[in-house]
Amino acid sequence: MERINSNLFLEKPIIQSPRIRNFRLRFVLEFVLSIFCAFYVNLKGGWGIRFHLYVVKKSIIAFFKQKISLPELDSLAIIPLDSFRYFEFHFGRIFLKDLKIENYLDVSSPRFFPAYLIEHKKLAKATLVNPDKKDIEGTERIFKKFQLKGDIEFINGLIANVNQELESFDLITCISVLEHIPMEYFDASLKQIWALLKPGGFLLISVPVSKNAYDEYINYNEYELQEKSPDGYYFGQRFHSQKLIDQLFISYLGHPIKSKIAGEIENGYFNKNRFDKLNYVNYPRWKESIFFNENYKEYNSIDSLPGIGVEIFLFQKTSSINENCNI
Repeated sequence: MERINSNLFLEKPIIQSPRIRNFRLRFVLEFVLSIFCAFYVNLKGGWGIRFHLYVVKKSIIAFFKQKISLPELDSLAIIPLDSFRYFEFHFGRIFLKDLKIENYLDVSSPRFFPAYLIEHKKLAKATLVNPDKKDIEGTERIFKKFQLKGDIEFINGLIANVNQELESFDLITCISVLEHIPMEYFDASLKQIWALLKPGGFLLISVPVSKNAYDEYINYNEYELQEKSPDGYYFGQRFHSQKLIDQLFISYLGHPIKSKIAGEIENGYFNKNRFDKLNYVNYPRWKESIFFNENYKEYNSIDSLPGIGVEIFLFQKTSSINENCNI
């Protein structure tokens, strides 16, 4: 598979123009602009605004209950969702809308998707697994500040090493996660996820896709879970072609019962936008909902993508664990 090195992170952020120095004034202005953009996208029939407003609402309530500080509110309410999360959360909710769930497992998804499911489906039992200690601790803090109810267990560890009863979960979600697992660990991780799912249960996953598959290495140890490669880069993520999707997922899980693909309209936009977001101090984060919904659209196939995209799948497990399956 082709390997691409990406210099995503600059040592010093780029400042293009002066910022409003007064933090409170800047927050109020950006918050109003962010809400305006969200409602504009909603009127245009765009993706993900239900989740955008959900995070904003929960954050404001937590702030007025003195559960979070103004800087925390700033980080949550101005850019509650990032890029493809608008698409993934939108169709993830639609795919799961009519499902009855009793025992739910999430594997390292962006935290507000499981938060929404736990609250809106009134789940009595939920387990969240994440190997990134800082991230899972941050999720637990946010859930407590949002006052989410129910029996929620937070586990810091790799899914392949998690000691949970096999075939015990009705639903497992894994949004934009599996692409970050190096190939030497991928098989064991997917096999464990599938083994934890009940017969008849559902698995929701999403992964980045491209007409040509490749591994991206980045110049930053983003999750602090890997060793640096000899050339100084860290494995970032895998972009999947249709052939690789068939090889890694369809051959083992069977065909999905639902799937959707979204991708950039102009080749190169995703990488430019990602770089700007990471390195420009004055990136207009309040405009994220418009940026995504105006620069991405739905596609019928991976091969029709002009550049980068994401595919979200819903699989259903039709039988018990097959010990003869090889992955």
